[in-house]
Amino acid sequence: MDYFIIKEGLGIKYHVINTGEKGAVIDLWAVSQSFTNDVEDKIDFLFTLHGDKNFSSLGGKIKDDKKELTMFYHGAPGTNQGNMYFHFSLPYSFRHGMQWQIGKENSYSVEHVGAQTVDGTNFADCIKVSYHTHDEDGYLGGTGYMILAKGVGIVKIEFNCNNGTRVTFDYREHRELTKHTISGTIVDSNSKAPVPEIAVQIAYNSWGTQAITDTEGKFSIQAYGPELCLMIGDDQDGILDHHKHVRFWVKEITGDVSNLEIDLSTP
Repeated sequence: MDYFIIKEGLGIKYHVINTGEKGAVIDLWAVSQSFTNDVEDKIDFLFTLHGDKNFSSLGGKIKDDKKELTMFYHGAPGTNQGNMYFHFSLPYSFRHGMQWQIGKENSYSVEHVGAQTVDGTNFADCIKVSYHTHDEDGYLGGTGYMILAKGVGIVKIEFNCNNGTRVTFDYREHRELTKHTISGTIVDSNSKAPVPEIAVQIAYNSWGTQAITDTEGKFSIQAYGPELCLMIGDDQDGILDHHKHVRFWVKEITGDVSNLEIDLSTP
């Protein structure tokens, strides 16, 4: 795990360009969030990719019992940029030139590439994971690579989609973030009343991050910023209804955030 870092609170900021989306030049943070092991889904770590109205929550496993791979297994949700990050996989123990497959059609290889420079930042020790994915969706299928820097994680992604779109992630900075408490009240302006017993999460799946409002509609949840997308809705065995939930952005988090008022009647 020297090259893919899941240390809680580590955040990497990227500059992302997607040639297939109008105006899709954004900055976003990939953050390793606090996580309580999800025994049912066998998830070991949770990453959020939040920024510029983009929201992805990706759950992964350090070492699958069958594949011996460190990789993401669930996107909840996985938006376009999250899908690019979701391609990541790496054998728990690997060597230069190693090759592997996921399923029957997705092929990967890894090589040690030494010192690399990404957008002016030098990294002394890097590996390159190259991959080819097959998917009926022309956006998710294609050929790409990731550069991973020792002690940092993924510092560059370049993916050429089968539909002609090109997506790049370029490292901007990384740092250890501080966990903050986000609290407030969930209300429904239509009924002019607080909403009790509703879930507040940072992913569709609870994955150890869920808060349930009390009788006065109040909630408190802990997570790492600097941006978060809270997802609020009815809990169905730890999973929100994907079609009946509200998303609320909390931006520029530098300390605890309190006294939020989130209106469920607002789309």
